[in-house]
Amino acid sequence: MINNDIKFCKIKNNSSISLNSIPVLPYSEFCDFVVELLCLEENHCVNYFAYKFENGYNFIIAIANDLNSDIYVFSHQIENGEELKLKSLTPQIIALHIFEREIFESYGIDFEGHQWLKPVRYPFMAKTRSLSF
Repeated sequence: MINNDIKFCKIKNNSSISLNSIPVLPYSEFCDFVVELLCLEENHCVNYFAYKFENGYNFIIAIANDLNSDIYVFSHQIENGEELKLKSLTPQIIALHIFEREIFESYGIDFEGHQWLKPVRYPFMAKTRSLSF
């Protein structure tokens, strides 16, 4: 189910949605909305990940609401040619540190302001494997 203001899709656990139905927000709006949702005690991030697609990188976040069992899904993108840097959300929402670190390790996206931006692990052929830490 897509929310009327098209800011997010709302799903229940163990359901699926098409990637094309997930709203793409400008990064500043994405950040504001993430902070707004995660400052509420009943919400928590269940996943935040990125994947490469033909036009760049797509970042999808899923935030669960424990009171109504909804999961809010929305995204942002970095298009080809744009700098691979984003303002980190970790200083405001510490629980996002592991997700940003995983994205950094997998794709080399630099999260500026992240206090501890180091790899979670070194998977074979990770983008950051050749970087020094």
